[in-house]
Amino acid sequence: MKILITSGIFPPDIGGPASYVPKIATELSKRGHKVTVLCLSEQDFDDSKFNFDVIRINRRIFLPVRILLTIIKIISLSVKSDLIFSNTLTFESSIGAIFSKRPIVHKIVGDYAWERARNKGYFKGTIDEYQNKQKVIKLLLLDTYFKYFLRFSKTIITPSNYLKDIVLGWNKNLNVVTVYNAIDFPKDLEMSSDKNSFSKILTVSRLVSWKNIDQIILSLVELKDFTLDIVGEGPEKESLLALVKENKLQRRVNFLGQLTQREVFKKMNQSDLFILNSSYEGLPHVIVESMYAKIPVICSNVGGCPEIVKNNKTGLLLNNSNSIENLVNKLRVQKTRESLIQGAFEFVKKNFNVNSMFDSTIHILTTQL
Repeated sequence: MKILITSGIFPPDIGGPASYVPKIATELSKRGHKVTVLCLSEQDFDDSKFNFDVIRINRRIFLPVRILLTIIKIISLSVKSDLIFSNTLTFESSIGAIFSKRPIVHKIVGDYAWERARNKGYFKGTIDEYQNKQKVIKLLLLDTYFKYFLRFSKTIITPSNYLKDIVLGWNKNLNVVTVYNAIDFPKDLEMSSDKNSFSKILTVSRLVSWKNIDQIILSLVELKDFTLDIVGEGPEKESLLALVKENKLQRRVNFLGQLTQREVFKKMNQSDLFILNSSYEGLPHVIVESMYAKIPVICSNVGGCPEIVKNNKTGLLLNNSNSIENLVNKLRVQKTRESLIQGAFEFVKKNFNVNSMFDSTIHILTTQL
């Protein structure tokens, strides 16, 4: 079977699709399928390490021109393929599927209209508030761009039941299936067994407003014996740097920029606590990775997070009744950390098995013709 996979991000980018797409493409190739990945990228890279073809389109091209070029390229590639598997490039991939008359499966990991509205300042609320909002013309146009053409899909895959419910709220007639993401921790990287130390906080995310990284930074004002490593890039970086300087935290907060997945795993092994403080998450892949790396997790109680962070069993959930500082102080007790680490590790081993994810996804893809 010939499969075209489309993605808005791809290594060396970081983020869920950038982690997921190389894994599923590699496994499809191993199982005898011919795979081509079309992605957006900042520049050209050496992709010879992959066992599939990678075609990159410059992300910095003027947006209308880039959209048109991407659609044309998808059409030219999809006519030689049996199926399109779209990851984030929903509009371009849908138009390409319509013109090439090829079936399309989408993987939806968020509400991209809401994300764009937040980034542009059109909407300040949460993803849940966005679903029921009476929308002005700008928001209606975003919804149309990102969601209307999903009706032409054969199947939509979501990584959490929470996101499945959101997608069905857009159109109850869509065929939506939940397949949990999984992790494949490099076998030559040993997971740290020294969990006695407790002074290094790690967060990994795009530097965007709804990740609320500013609150993690400000928690260090009270948590004076902790440092914070921030992995990722994004439009909020300058304001976050200013916040660090304003609170005289330059020696305790490190901006590490964009790292490869392997470098992120190494950083997890060197850290004592992972915090994700988003106001929205579909099902954060990085939380599953942190649990497998055996570091305790604090995560906001939003979206699909409670599906993996079982409060006081596999991690600690942030909500209105507690604070980052309170939960970090709770984890100063080593037995508490050890209990959460063990519970989380057993949970992800059982429920986020990489072979199960591959089998479920590949079954969906190969039964669409």
